Amino acid sequence: MGFRALKDNIVEVLSLDFEHEEWKNLKKNDIYKKNLKMTCCDSRAIMKTSHLGLQFFSHHAKKN
Repeated sequence: MGFRALKDNIVEVLSLDFEHEEWKNLKKNDIYKKNLKMTCCDSRAIMKTSHLGLQFFSHHAKKN
């Protein structure tokens, strides 16, 4: 679980900076989601919300 991701490999994005509704709308935006990477590696970042409402980024599961 991470709270930071890179947008377009340039801009650092913090999950906790977004209001709940804005986060929810961005999660539906395919163009926005496709350009997110984890800061720790080159893996694609997935926007998620925990059952307690915590917004975070997760590594995209690689398919074999």
